[in-house]
Amino acid sequence: MPELVLDEQQLTAIGSTLEQTQAQFPDQSLDRLRACLTMVASGKTPLSEHANQRPEFFYPGLNNRPWYDPSEIPACRILEDAYPAIRAELDSVLGYRKGFETFAGTIGERESYITGDMNVFYLRDAFSTQPERIATNRNLCPQTAKAIDSLPRMGETAFFSALNPGTYLAPHCGAENLRVTVHLGLKIPKDCAIEVGGIAKTWQEGKCIVFDDSFTHCAWNRSNTTRFIVLLDVWNPDLNDAEVQFFRTVGPMLNRTPVLAGADSLDGKTWWK
Repeated sequence: MPELVLDEQQLTAIGSTLEQTQAQFPDQSLDRLRACLTMVASGKTPLSEHANQRPEFFYPGLNNRPWYDPSEIPACRILEDAYPAIRAELDSVLGYRKGFETFAGTIGERESYITGDMNVFYLRDAFSTQPERIATNRNLCPQTAKAIDSLPRMGETAFFSALNPGTYLAPHCGAENLRVTVHLGLKIPKDCAIEVGGIAKTWQEGKCIVFDDSFTHCAWNRSNTTRFIVLLDVWNPDLNDAEVQFFRTVGPMLNRTPVLAGADSLDGKTWWK
């Protein structure tokens, strides 16, 4: 994974954001954030003690682990309660044949880790270069958008994710360890699974699984039909509110792969099985 390198202008902006955040949250500690930024500014790279956790940016001091119990993440109960409405809206947008697009699956400048077809329907992305397309998708799925917007400590990305038959996502790491990834099963055929940190699990319709994508992970669909889930991120539960606010503000600076929503639209096509 390529290292995160910040220039002087970025470091100055980050320092200013740090002080503004501390003023906004005077009772919350930012000591580990200051220590991390001092390390980065000196040219040192924070590194996880886990050999299979190698994100581009690693924030020390969090209790990172490959898998989380969904009961630890309040967002999971909300999503599972909303499953019938979300599933119905997925069926509707498939009928409309609108909103889905090919997911490139690249990290930085690297080649895609996807063999086969992963297609997505964006419902939220803080880094999107085409927010109007996401707004159109949200209008097609108002109950899904409402559920996502209500999630405690909601992160920056949410979308329907589809893996077509024969698709394989090769081992890769997410960009950072600041959030955990939540999957809500929607349409789950047999012979589909995801492996994180060497532990494989399957999806269930109407149920959530939670993992840290900064650990090496891979996924596959060996069935004859398309697998559909909701994929989103929430802020790591070990971050305090001040840290969340800081990283939410500087996120666009740390994000190296902005979403090009609509870059390879599948509108009008029947691409799933």
